[in-house]
Amino acid sequence: MSLFRMIRLKKGMHKGLTMVEIMVTLLLTTIIMGILYVVLSSTFKISGQVQTQLAIDEEMMKLNSNMKNIISRNWTALVFGGDEATSTLITLFSYFPILTSTTVATISYVDNKVVFEYYSNETDTTESILAENVSSFVFSRSPESVSQTQYIYYNAEFTINGTSKTMNGAVRFY
Repeated sequence: MSLFRMIRLKKGMHKGLTMVEIMVTLLLTTIIMGILYVVLSSTFKISGQVQTQLAIDEEMMKLNSNMKNIISRNWTALVFGGDEATSTLITLFSYFPILTSTTVATISYVDNKVVFEYYSNETDTTESILAENVSSFVFSRSPESVSQTQYIYYNAEFTINGTSKTMNGAVRFY
């Protein structure tokens, strides 16, 4: 712009921007704003995808660790609800000869959540959510049920903001 200014001053023109200078400035501003828009929109899109993947991975880790902690602890019997091939419910029993009562708990798939429900005292039940955003969930029994080591297998599909990811897990049951 200083080049145009010197030419104008030599010719005795008034100070200010000419129409050509204004158009060039607007064109450069539009190009820069367009580039910024493209870069920022792709950055936000990638950021949203990464955030969704991290949320799914977090739910998967919560489910896996919760299942491991619950099923591997203090349960002496396990019953699949319904058909064993497509069971969405297992009932856990804990019976010790020293105690006179049996403790019962369930892990079930209800309303896009995997829920652990147990008796907190003799009359009240407590519900704990093991994982959310679960679009499908199924338990299956260990194929090597004859051996001493048994596993409870589960398949889960997580869906958040239209992005889905499946998970196959196993928990050792003693």
